Amino acid sequence: MNCGGLYQVKSSLPANSSSMWRNNGMETFSRSSREEDDEEALKWAAIERLPTYSRLRKGLLTTPQGEACEIDIHKLGFQERKNLMERLVKVAETDNEKVGIEIPTVEGSLNYLRILPTRKKRMHVLNDNDIAFTFINISVFLFFLLEKRRAKFHSQSLKGRSIAENPSSDKKFNMENIRLLSTSMVQATTDKVTDERIELTQCDLKLLLVGAIQKGLLFLKPESLEDQNSLIQHLKISLSRTLDFFYPLAGRLATVEHDDNTVSFFIDCNNAGAQFVHAAADGVSMADILRPVYVPPILHSFFPLNGVLNYEVVSKPLLAVQVTELVDGIFVGCTMNHAAVDGTSFWNFFNSWSEIHRGLDHISKTPVLERWSLLNGSISPPIRLPLSVIKNNSDSFIPSPLQERVFHFTKGKIAMLKAKANSEAATTSISSLQSLLAHIWRATTRARLVEHGKEIDLRLFIGLRARLQPPLPESYCGNAIVFGIVTLRTGAILEQGLGFVALEINKVVSSYEKNKVADALASVLKNPSPLTMTGLGLIHSLGISSSPRHNVYGTDFGWGRPVAVRSGPGNKFDGKVTLFPGPEEGSVDIEFSLLPETLKALGNDLEFMDAVTI
Repeated sequence: MNCGGLYQVKSSLPANSSSMWRNNGMETFSRSSREEDDEEALKWAAIERLPTYSRLRKGLLTTPQGEACEIDIHKLGFQERKNLMERLVKVAETDNEKVGIEIPTVEGSLNYLRILPTRKKRMHVLNDNDIAFTFINISVFLFFLLEKRRAKFHSQSLKGRSIAENPSSDKKFNMENIRLLSTSMVQATTDKVTDERIELTQCDLKLLLVGAIQKGLLFLKPESLEDQNSLIQHLKISLSRTLDFFYPLAGRLATVEHDDNTVSFFIDCNNAGAQFVHAAADGVSMADILRPVYVPPILHSFFPLNGVLNYEVVSKPLLAVQVTELVDGIFVGCTMNHAAVDGTSFWNFFNSWSEIHRGLDHISKTPVLERWSLLNGSISPPIRLPLSVIKNNSDSFIPSPLQERVFHFTKGKIAMLKAKANSEAATTSISSLQSLLAHIWRATTRARLVEHGKEIDLRLFIGLRARLQPPLPESYCGNAIVFGIVTLRTGAILEQGLGFVALEINKVVSSYEKNKVADALASVLKNPSPLTMTGLGLIHSLGISSSPRHNVYGTDFGWGRPVAVRSGPGNKFDGKVTLFPGPEEGSVDIEFSLLPETLKALGNDLEFMDAVTI
């Protein structure tokens, strides 16, 4: 072998599965790290494509000069194997204690070793060197198998912990567990704005053919709650007073058909009211919602107006809330027409409702309801859409049989991803969120087994409030978002590393400065073709929604902070990713909607799960 001394050997086993393979800062066995160049990454890719048996024997040997050479474990010399074994055994004891595996001590002597020849063939009697060489050879192979066992043990322990701590995770619930107690309309307390109409902007119309925003909060049931009816009545009264500030949400979507076969949309502020639903989930506890590995399907029944697209609400409310009583908790689900508001406006409403419910006379952020002139200046409304866009809306989108799971990322883990991404990309401009998005994009691409060289998209909404000149008020009530797309080939996503992918996301987001934002708004104004569910759910793409910057856990109705946040069934497709702030400051919860086999593979991906906190 011509690679020189045994300085650094790497195999194709996962780097993050065990600290056993690390010594003095140099990785003994691991995947490519950020210090490796493209040539070494290509060598790794070639090894990864080998059959399992061959892949176990192959690795990269890094010489003191930094050259990476492909080697076969079985072709290592005696001294090289011995050196390798000494390095492995040196840290094995510490690592075994961490993982919880005890390797028994075997004592013996070669004095009484007898090797009996077979009758068919003469056998060479092994001398001490032969036996030692064979022992090292077998030991190296066993360490490979042990590491694979560790990876499997780690994966099963995570899964087992979820089940062990989840005595209720096997419970099955259906609609029979949901009792509808009452349904009513809640109006604003004042009628002074009944004649006002609010024209929809190009950002609003872009979302006309998709579903509503559906988010909900889980609370502990108040200990002082004695009369459920009084709680519901109090919620209705506070909702009515909140609608005084957000009165368009008590209105209805209206249309005008024009002579040129076009149609325009506006909000009729007629105070027809918001829908209020009171329900009970019999036998369902908070643990039944939070402890299962996957989000239980019954959660979707905690939201009203399921399956209704935004343009279909001409005769339906723009806002509907459902208060569902659990055995030990309360879930407040909210469905809000996405053509009327975006996520920032949604959470401002939710926060304001909780403030009014706590007894405050005023809200922290009074909504700015003027929208058209703030986006389009002196251009006159309305925007006319071809009538055929609405009447012939035969979106061929067929929902897949999806599963949902929420993964938690702590502030510390996200900081590590950010540091790694910026270091690999030799920059300081990549944000924490961009690093996290790159991490999940790479992981889902691995889990989906997308063919090499295929172009796939990461689609995300980019906020305009701070990007416009002059900037929009933070409390602007309406949609102030545009659709950004990052397109990469699978080979680049998987092989170029976290920093490369994060930097590509950074480039797209950073490109939306003053001029590009103005151009994007003008373009959509001229051609406001609405998004469709088929367009959102392109195969192998990821669609990012919501934001970890929303004030979710500040929504306090007087019962304490929310325990958790969840989303409804609206706008779900294979690849939908919903971002929420986590309960702890700086942490993030990410809700994935994926095909069951993809979600299972994601949960077994050690590189992905290394950044996740269970």
